[in-house]
Order: sequence, then C-alpha cells, then structure tokens
Amino acid sequence: MFSSIKKIYNKYSFLIFSSSTIYINIFAQSIYFKYFANILFISYLCSNFCKYFNIFFEYKIYLTNSIIDYFYGKEFYLCNCYLYSDLNRKYEVTYLLKNFSIKLINRDLIDEIYDYLNIKFVNNENIRLKFIYYYEGKKYISYFPYYKINIFTGQSMLLNKDYYLPYPFFNNLIMENYRKNIIYPSYSKKFSEEQISNKFTQNNNLYNLFNMESKNIRALTINNKFNIKLEDYFKLIKTPFNDYGILYNCPIRLIWILVENNISISDFKNFYIKFWEHIFNEENMSLKEHFINLDNLNSIIISEHMKEILSK
Repeated sequence: MFSSIKKIYNKYSFLIFSSSTIYINIFAQSIYFKYFANILFISYLCSNFCKYFNIFFEYKIYLTNSIIDYFYGKEFYLCNCYLYSDLNRKYEVTYLLKNFSIKLINRDLIDEIYDYLNIKFVNNENIRLKFIYYYEGKKYISYFPYYKINIFTGQSMLLNKDYYLPYPFFNNLIMENYRKNIIYPSYSKKFSEEQISNKFTQNNNLYNLFNMESKNIRALTINNKFNIKLEDYFKLIKTPFNDYGILYNCPIRLIWILVENNISISDFKNFYIKFWEHIFNEENMSLKEHFINLDNLNSIIISEHMKEILSK
C-alpha cells in the first residue's frame, strides 16, 4: 500500500509544487504584495532612520556643547557688538572692540567709534552699544547707553559722563563680590568715605533681590497677549546678575527691546512681566507677587519693588 502511495506521489508531486509556485508568483505580482513589501521596506527604513538619527543628534549635541565649551566656556567671550546711532540704525563694530585694547566701556569709546567710522553724530537718547556675549557657556546681551539713565525716574542725564562698564563685564571676582552684595561701579550715589576709598557700593539686599525675588519669569505679555519669543529674549538681557543692566547703571529702555525684536510700537498699550518668585513681607509675614508693569515705551525694565530696595 505504501509503495503505491509513493509511486503516485512521485508521479504527481511536480503538480503540487508547480501549483504552490504559481500561487506564490500570483501573490508576488499582486498589488497586495506590493503594499506588503512597501510596508516592510518603510518599516525597515524608519527603524534604521530613527536609530541613525538618534546617533547623529546625540553627536550634534556633543559637538555643539564641545564647541561652546572650547570657545565660549571661558569666563567671558564677546560675540558681537553693535552701535545704534538712533532707535533703529545700527553698525557692526565687533572688530573694533576686538582690535582696540579695551579695559572699560564709556562715552569716550562711543565717540571714538563715531570718529573712526565717520558717522555723523545726531544727538538723541537712543544712542547705545549692544553687546552679545557668552559668560561661562551661557549667552547674554548687555547695553551701554550713551546718556546715563536715572533708574528711579527713567530720565536721561545728558550732562553726566562719569559712568562706565568694566570690560569684561563679568568675571569670577565680580561674581564673587556680587554674592557678597558688592558692586562697582554701581547705580548708587550713596558712597560713604570708606566705600569711596575702597571703590565699591554695598547694599545688603542686592543679591537676594535679583536672585531670590526676580530670577525666573513666569509670564510676559504685551497688550495683554503672551509673547514667548520676547520672553526668551528677556532671559538673555537679564545678564548674569539677573538685573537687566540696573546694577551697572545701564538700564534698558523698553522701546529698544520692542524695536529690535520687530514688535509694533504704534499700538502699544502695556507691558507686563510676572516672576515665579514672590516677595516676602516682613511686617505681616506674608508673600506677595513680584511683577513689572509698564505703560510707557520709554520706561526702563524695572519693578517698583526693585526701586524700593535700590533706594535704601
């Protein structure tokens, strides 16, 4: 019996395999197989793309951080400097500062830049230097106005030339002194004889004010609308002091920030920053919100609480 079955199998087996081959060929040529094959191929590509993209992304992050650490990870590195001769018009002057032997930033330096570039001087309150730099691997922006600005009134002091920025603006010693509430040069006019002889001004509330009560922005709005882009910009202009230029007597006018970030000023109504940190009221042992609320384009970036502390 088994021999008979074997003879039949050997005789007709080619038909069985031929039929299987035919069915496979038919399926291979069908549109369903093409869909199936495409799905497998795309899945293969996606899995490998994700794998190699992750490797590339991790390498890019590593390379970027390495470059920043190498070039900008020093105490201070100047990237760009611009001279604004009015509200909008600016000149790239980075190469001048890098070629000059700069030890401080003052009005005389701006006058020299005007002369060197042969720029016609047109008197206005918006003449300023804008610095883009890295300090210990983090990017910041600082300003130096041609005319000193009173931080309590926001008015330009046209006749006052006796102020400057140290250059570099920040280093280990400056930051160490800052943690001890020592700033020089400073916003304050209240110099004791001892402070004059030691060339610094000390207010025991400075570090706490800007690092405990004003460090992190919770919300930023213009005309009652949130603006994330500008919020990121304010993280740059707060400087390592977190003070928006105030402590070095170089506060920032709101109008400069809006114009430089292409934000319309024709329909301006109000500007508002709310900080995550709260103010501790020692009298009634309570916390209150800390915010900056401005309704004038020429106002400087400062809160009423900051003015109160800085006036002590």
